Amino acid sequence: IGRYIDRQFIGPATTVLLSVSGKNEPMFNRSWENYRLVASAYGVKESNFKAYRGDKNGLFKDIEKPSSTRYTTLILNHHGVPDGLEVSYGGPFNAILEFLVPLITDLSGITSSNEITPKELADELAIRARANNNSLSDLVIVFEACYSYDFIINLINELKDRGITELPVIFGTNYKNSVSYGDVFIDSLVRVAPSDYNQPITLKHLMQVDPAAFAIYEEFEAKKNGANIYQDSALFVPI
Repeated sequence: IGRYIDRQFIGPATTVLLSVSGKNEPMFNRSWENYRLVASAYGVKESNFKAYRGDKNGLFKDIEKPSSTRYTTLILNHHGVPDGLEVSYGGPFNAILEFLVPLITDLSGITSSNEITPKELADELAIRARANNNSLSDLVIVFEACYSYDFIINLINELKDRGITELPVIFGTNYKNSVSYGDVFIDSLVRVAPSDYNQPITLKHLMQVDPAAFAIYEEFEAKKNGANIYQDSALFVPI
């Protein structure tokens, strides 16, 4: 992990691609604004910040193209299950999330047309890799979604099947078979980010997110008696 510690995550040398669910929920509305504010504060040029709200086709189009900056950060903030990320509200995926997920523990194989699957994302990333010597080493991907760890494992397997020689760094906001809560990740990241806005946010700061997240939960619990919420992130780096 050592050689990735100072890798820029959000900063002047970064293009940020932000995908947020089109579902009209406060946590997605806040994320939509907060990521934009953080990127601007830490030196990401306006032309290098691209955001998609329930826009799967627009996101895929820009994933395929290598960025003009040294690094690219792809952030996916959606509802999720191991085999899919919700793109927008409604349809069979919403029914799965609201009715089936609380009742079952094995979520593998649940898919719908209203989603991004590991296979679809791997297809787009493979197009990008082919334009960069079959490498995704310039890319950091963040999954801020329930069951992100499980989705990441499926994505890595898909990328390996496509012969990608250099995988991206991938961060998930929870561990195996677990949920994420609201927009806690971006709030936690702000707490550990450099106080000097001339310094970029790096992977070192990503690795410090969990303690900040737990602090936020403790504050939440102090206001909401009986709340029992937490998340434990996972970081995948190529070896």
